Amino acid sequence: MKSINPGATCETETDAARILVDRANIQNAQYVDTPKGAKTRPNTADTVKEWRKEYGANVSSILALSSAPHIHYQNAVLENLLPETITVETIGGAYTNEDLDSSCKGF
Repeated sequence: MKSINPGATCETETDAARILVDRANIQNAQYVDTPKGAKTRPNTADTVKEWRKEYGANVSSILALSSAPHIHYQNAVLENLLPETITVETIGGAYTNEDLDSSCKGF
């Protein structure tokens, strides 16, 4: 993997993932750079469909990383779009009171 400039900026989530993985020195990472299409930005289902096209043929299990409050939604999308032969585990940090406080601002 080519090294990314320490001052690099991110235009997409894929850019951010590449920078984090590069800095953590993780080997053999797979990226799904889902195109925008007609929407303003791709959603979880768009990304899962694109991933299946690129990498999903010989996969028996996946570990998905997410964050609260999206973990359950993203797990449901994965289980809905992937065949039962693929084991899905979705993990992420707990939803804290601070998250709740910040998500309720403006209401």
